[in-house]
Amino acid sequence: MVEGFTDHLPETERELALARQRIAELEAQLTAATSENAAREENRLLQQLAQRLEGMRRLDHSILAANSLESLAEMALNYVVQLLPCFRAAISTVDLEAGTAVVLALYSEQQTALSRKSYPIEETYISPIRSNPYFIIDQPDQSPSEGVRQLYSEGIRSILVVPLRAENNLVGLLNVHSVDSNYFTEERIQIACEIANQIAIGIHKTALSDALARYVQRMEILSAIDLGLIQRGSTKALVERTLKELRRIIPCERIGVGIIQHSTQEVIIYTSSFDNQSELPEGTRIPIPPGLFEQFNDHHILLVNNLHLSDNPTFRQLVKEGYQSNLQVLLRGESESIGILGLSSTQLNFFTLEHQEIVSEVATRLAIALHQMQLATALERYAEELEQRVAERTSELQLSKDKIEAILHNSLDGILLIDRDLRIQQANPAVRRLLAVESEKKELVNLLELIHPDEAHRIQESVERAIVEQNFSPVEVQAFPANGQPIDVEFSFGYIPGDGLVSTIHDITARKQTEAALREALIQEKELANARSRLISVTSHEFRTPLTIILSAADSLANYRARLTDTEVSEKLDRIRQNVQRLTRLMDDILELTRIQLRRIEFKPRMDDFDALCYSLIEEFTVIPENVDRLIYSGSGSPVLVLFDPRLMRMVVSNLLSNALKYSPSDQAVDVSLSTDAEHLNLRIQDRGIGIPPEDLKRLFEPFHRASNVGTIKGTGLGLSIVKEIVEMHGGQITVESKQGEGSTVRVLLPLMTG
Repeated sequence: MVEGFTDHLPETERELALARQRIAELEAQLTAATSENAAREENRLLQQLAQRLEGMRRLDHSILAANSLESLAEMALNYVVQLLPCFRAAISTVDLEAGTAVVLALYSEQQTALSRKSYPIEETYISPIRSNPYFIIDQPDQSPSEGVRQLYSEGIRSILVVPLRAENNLVGLLNVHSVDSNYFTEERIQIACEIANQIAIGIHKTALSDALARYVQRMEILSAIDLGLIQRGSTKALVERTLKELRRIIPCERIGVGIIQHSTQEVIIYTSSFDNQSELPEGTRIPIPPGLFEQFNDHHILLVNNLHLSDNPTFRQLVKEGYQSNLQVLLRGESESIGILGLSSTQLNFFTLEHQEIVSEVATRLAIALHQMQLATALERYAEELEQRVAERTSELQLSKDKIEAILHNSLDGILLIDRDLRIQQANPAVRRLLAVESEKKELVNLLELIHPDEAHRIQESVERAIVEQNFSPVEVQAFPANGQPIDVEFSFGYIPGDGLVSTIHDITARKQTEAALREALIQEKELANARSRLISVTSHEFRTPLTIILSAADSLANYRARLTDTEVSEKLDRIRQNVQRLTRLMDDILELTRIQLRRIEFKPRMDDFDALCYSLIEEFTVIPENVDRLIYSGSGSPVLVLFDPRLMRMVVSNLLSNALKYSPSDQAVDVSLSTDAEHLNLRIQDRGIGIPPEDLKRLFEPFHRASNVGTIKGTGLGLSIVKEIVEMHGGQITVESKQGEGSTVRVLLPLMTG
């Protein structure tokens, strides 16, 4: 058996050798496959590293080429998306003190709340941003932040936040969002941190470049102001150039300079620059709210980051025009503030500390410029006045050389010679008689000492006309002779070149008295005739209908009382009572109109708030149930000071509101608006009622005239006549535009006198 086993041994060894050979081949194949896989993985890693290095290199070049933070962020975000595929990414600047971030660039596959320009940073994430190189949120649905939970509702499952730091300063944030849970591996975090480091360097470099550019611009503005002072050009042109340049540094939508008028407690807008139409143009007078100056800090700066929270009327107007933040700096003179430099932005929290420093520097130079130019203007004015006085004194020396004997002793009228200062040099006896001047005086008194003080300026004006026109210039004034008895005289002045003036004096006291008596009699006669004519017209036309109704009802009661029921008797008595009330209203309106036309009504105008008057009347009307929600008022938003009689103007507005409501359907509203321009107040009342026929518009303000389409609507036809008289007493105008069936628009225009 051993022998048989031995016989098979070579064959077994061959098989074993073959097996070993096969195993060696398999091991060689396995080793080759493993090496190939390793090579592929190594190649993939090398390609990925090369891609990252190429991306970082291109990012470096983009940073060097970027000319703004937005363009830098857009280019950097492209590399983030290429090297780190994600659902959404954003690069933002950040202000942790204010708790806000501003998006510079955004990549997103769908709309997100992050797409808005500015968003708040919640307190929960301020500490991680300050202290960590990065942090990850892998469970957004469990985050205490409402904003992060909102991102979860949009499909976000993993968030990476990398603070952007340069030279240990936080300059922004890189946010990367993924729809995959636990998406951010160590490798991806490393890629994000590398890109964030380059972005931070770029933002820091761009910020330094921008700061340097702004510093150069600041120096240019300050130099321009100093140059304007040296050249002593137009103050307004200098301020306008300064505001234009300042807007280049601080890109706000509105900027202006107001001059403080301490006597009236107002700020007058001197000049301004803004993008859109405004209700606060140049020349606008703005009342200074109480306590305004106490709100400025020690550096004379007032910063309002949210205008919606301010009760300042001017700020409320800015809010209406779309502005949200405001920066003001006082322009200080030697002893008090002379103006305000103000900037407004449509963004909340727009003005930074750097902005405040820039505006403060410019305000200091502008204040010096305005103050020095005011001093220079005053000095020039004083020099001109001094030259004029020197010229006058020189003329006096020339006039003292020769005196012309020009007095005619036999004239019934006074004739005198006076110098340019109106001192009487020579006079004939008639002058001494009229003015009761002592004859032994050679040099008489100054002529103005014998004239009523209120009329002295008329004498001076007449003298100036005689000198300029080289012709006789008459003037009538009241004189006060030395004996104290006033007389009316007529002076006529003629210029004698190089020697003074010659004047004639004629006593016109008797003539004046006669003229005054005749004028008064004529006025009274006209007033009586007009009053008589109006009374007759009213009696014959307006009183006839109610009296006829009263008489008819009374006759019925007298003749048929026994056959009338109690209800019929009550109806006839009511008709009598209503028409008696109508006659009473008609008589009251006639008397009121007559007193106004004869100017026998008490007229006491004063500076008051017209906006408050309108508010008060509209509140009174809307208390009545049928008038609720029928008056829509658009006021000015701030006090409108106008010179008017509150009692009379209340009659005007009340009458116009009553007419608008009376002639409009009960379901139609009446629009009331109050606005102002540089010179006028404009009250506009528009109804949607029956309107006025064209043929009636021409006679609308005539007493007792009513439109042909009023039907049974009650009225006397005197209301608009009274309104027109009162408006014209205030120096205003009233106009009516109407289209039958579509409504009417009444406009009252009053002069705007603001002290």
